[in-house]
Amino acid sequence: MLARIAARAFHGTPLRELWAEVALLVIAFAVRGAFAWAMEVAGRRAAWSVLSDLRLSLVQKRLSTQPASTDGAGAAEITAVSVQGVEALEGYFARYLPQVVLASIVPFLVIAWVAFLDLEAAVIMLLTLPLVPVFMWLNSACTACRRSRRWAAV
Repeated sequence: MLARIAARAFHGTPLRELWAEVALLVIAFAVRGAFAWAMEVAGRRAAWSVLSDLRLSLVQKRLSTQPASTDGAGAAEITAVSVQGVEALEGYFARYLPQVVLASIVPFLVIAWVAFLDLEAAVIMLLTLPLVPVFMWLNSACTACRRSRRWAAV
């Protein structure tokens, strides 16, 4: 829609004739923003729930096993892992997993829409789609390095 507005404007169409398309573009941006906000809120709520369950599980496991003095893990270590270690997972659950879901669904929806508009462009997009998992793998490999360094620090 943005390209269409720009093309028509460059061809000399007056702004008063483009107001409906500009309004639709503004609405589209607002809807996209609302969906992004809703997804962020849902991701954070899900992350809080998972992290809360993880903390509870950690405490229950700790209370049901050996006392702190006999297994070598002190209370400070356990507290650090249960607070800092679990909090470090928030980004994974709140942002990364929802983005993986979007990255799995959105490309196919976009390709279907593009195929409706221009089949040749959709075929090109379909041929380049396998690059998405490659870049996701590269991202996770870099994240794994950082995660292992942080885990070693904890």
